Amino acid sequence: MAGRRLDVDLHETLSNVRSLYLLGQGGLADFASLKQVEIRVRAMAGFSNDSVGTQVMTDAFRLKPEFGPHTDPDAEGGVREAIMFLFRGAIGTFKNPQSHRAVDDDDPVLASEIVLLADLLMRLLVGSRRAKAPPESAAERLMALRWFRKLSPVAGTPQP
Repeated sequence: MAGRRLDVDLHETLSNVRSLYLLGQGGLADFASLKQVEIRVRAMAGFSNDSVGTQVMTDAFRLKPEFGPHTDPDAEGGVREAIMFLFRGAIGTFKNPQSHRAVDDDDPVLASEIVLLADLLMRLLVGSRRAKAPPESAAERLMALRWFRKLSPVAGTPQP
């Protein structure tokens, strides 16, 4: 019953991914979900379509010489780096191989986990304080703000 694994409210940009998954197209669902992450990161950062793959993640969450458009300047250095590697790693591990060669994608559980990872990445983008596009809803803004505060408490901010 792997189908129940995606019986959750996925980020609105991933609405078509569930149907691909339920049709037994786990590999296409994985690819489509992470492609949406890449597209959204690029668009919110204001980058051209020439910026692709892991490089767009590195540039969007850049640490030096100046912060990238998605880098949280209030986060601790290790957290900033980890967020960049989380996005870069997801694209490099699960999206790029499917872009360039045949990949064995018969495991529906792994496929659902990759879709859920893409969903998490989309929700983390909502908390990207320097991004150009506005978050989708007040609920998503609140969730993202709470998540970032747990990772990077600002002095004097009460923690839940």
